[in-house]
Amino acid sequence: LGSSFDCEFCFPLPLMGILDVSSERRGDLGDIFAEIRTRHREACRDNNIHGISVLILPATDHDGVTSCQTMENLLRVHSIKYMVAPLASYRRLEEFMKDASQNNPCFRSIVCLNCCGVLPMVETMEQAGIPDKVKCYIVDAKRPFHLSNVHAPDSRVLCLDDRISSIHEVDIPSDDAVSDDDGEEPLSDDGDEGAEDQDTAATAQESGAGDDSLNDLKRKREAKMRRAEREKKRRRIMEYYQREYVSQPAAVTMYLMAHHMSYHVVDTLWWAAVSAVGYFELGLISKDLYDFLVHDLKGWLAELQPESLGVPTQGRSMASRPDGSQDAEEDAPFDHNAATRPTVMHSRPVLRVAQDMGLPLYRHWKLREAMFHTDLLYSFFRLDRADNAERELENVLSRANLKPKDFQTTVLSINIDASDTLHMKIRRVLESYCQMDSTYVSVLYGDQFKKPLSGEHKNGTSMNSLEQEISASDMFHCLVALQEKNTVEGEDESTDLLMRREHANLDNFWACADALVGTNNGRTTFDLVSEGITLAIRRRKMIVDQAKRLLQKQGRIQPGPGKDLRYAVVEEDIPHEMRQPVAMRQLANLLMEYKNMNNPQMRVPFFLSVRDAPAGTYLCLGVTPATGMEADNDFPDRYQRASESIRSSSLAFYRSMIEVFGEDFKKFHSDIVRQDFAAEFG
Repeated sequence: LGSSFDCEFCFPLPLMGILDVSSERRGDLGDIFAEIRTRHREACRDNNIHGISVLILPATDHDGVTSCQTMENLLRVHSIKYMVAPLASYRRLEEFMKDASQNNPCFRSIVCLNCCGVLPMVETMEQAGIPDKVKCYIVDAKRPFHLSNVHAPDSRVLCLDDRISSIHEVDIPSDDAVSDDDGEEPLSDDGDEGAEDQDTAATAQESGAGDDSLNDLKRKREAKMRRAEREKKRRRIMEYYQREYVSQPAAVTMYLMAHHMSYHVVDTLWWAAVSAVGYFELGLISKDLYDFLVHDLKGWLAELQPESLGVPTQGRSMASRPDGSQDAEEDAPFDHNAATRPTVMHSRPVLRVAQDMGLPLYRHWKLREAMFHTDLLYSFFRLDRADNAERELENVLSRANLKPKDFQTTVLSINIDASDTLHMKIRRVLESYCQMDSTYVSVLYGDQFKKPLSGEHKNGTSMNSLEQEISASDMFHCLVALQEKNTVEGEDESTDLLMRREHANLDNFWACADALVGTNNGRTTFDLVSEGITLAIRRRKMIVDQAKRLLQKQGRIQPGPGKDLRYAVVEEDIPHEMRQPVAMRQLANLLMEYKNMNNPQMRVPFFLSVRDAPAGTYLCLGVTPATGMEADNDFPDRYQRASESIRSSSLAFYRSMIEVFGEDFKKFHSDIVRQDFAAEFG
């Protein structure tokens, strides 16, 4: 690991609260982890115990769970004790920090993974009574960062930024732009104010007035200039917060940290690949940005030679429970109720990268079904119409030289020679026969990371389509299905609904972690992944079925009065899985793609609202196309202003997805679509 990390840092850490962690500056990431390690050692020495010094706060999404595994591995290898408290929302953030601070004398560091970047963490830590000696490190893919984090005093909060922010040409306002004005009057709207000042000055000189009048005029002009400068700064801040986007995945940043600390485990790269493809399939990053990330991941994979793969000690846990209680000893038996899971590597997996189709889960269900449930193909062929669904898909598959029996079988059941070139055959048909635009075709095809999945069922039975390997895309869908599966309905209704949902989120988070790294609770990785794939297929069908119902019923999807957006309100009761953040985003993306397919040069956003009857709220989401939207479309700004004018809470830590109280929904909806809700929906 190098003796240079034992005491001082190779490079000075920044005075501001933001740090560039692009691949060209990997050394900075090593410095950050070295600082966490040094703070741990100092705390243990001062308290004369080997206690918990790090609180990990991962978001309960795919990037949160993958980045958390890498961070846990690093801390475990360096014998740093930690605890994990997954966050489904900010509801219990202060509680988790207070518990860690009050029950652990060695507590020195908070690591936020894919969350808290948009939250004023300095103020939040002060409200929770966290001592000044505790420092917060934010690794969040979502932008923009809250400016109080960027300009945190004494670097108590450090945001890890990356080069992708520069691609988005984001200009972070300076520190002086964040402070409020001094209470002076706002600027006058009178456009002739400057001319009046000149007339006043001329009059004062002609009348022989003393210097007092001229000084008074000078003070007014200076005050006017200060007000103009403050208005300019305010506009910059507003523009900064208006743009919500996803930057480098947190798991990619954590891979770079592990790489610099000479922790060369191929699984950390696998987790980074899963995070990257997940953001792409959710429409949160463009194809160009995804290709940019894949290019880097392929380069890093080439650096991982088999002889340099490290394998952590099997079954070792340096973790504690969320309530602060510690294990009796470092190598104590694993507790399934603990707040973290040990990383268990039964073998040295080898990744490969290959061109593949972007059909969700196509290796694990019937080929026709996989194509039917792909957004671009569903929209391009208008598959909500029964006649199109049969005719168009059969034409594509038959022209790819597939036999009729292959339409209703899994890909792995097709002749192996045909399977090897299947994606190229279908691509040629889409380009030549269907004349699909090359932009769409490129989205359907790209490099995919693939990993062997070995082992046996819990009961020792043979494997199915998962036996050979699983792609990063498949694993992403598996994680989402496990995270958003229904574990709430049917429980005791006397308990608090929010608490039941939170407990379900935590249980699902650990199920995702077990699917990634293995488990000691009797179920194999294969069992968990197989369950996730089965749930993902069922979930994908539910999303397309819901979209079909909205598309086929007249008037369910409406254009805005200004034709600058489309929207839909789902009032009827829908399954629990469809009221989850990722499922809603995938439904909105499908509807937006379908409606924008006719005019790709004039693509407009989509606003989706779903009633959550048990909670008495509406779940609202705004999505925008990655390309083709007019620059003067003010939907993002309108959405932000409307959400700030009512009581709401963000979901999945995105400002574009919020939960609105039922009594406030009509006003919120009317402000966004610029049309009276009551007149429209009665």
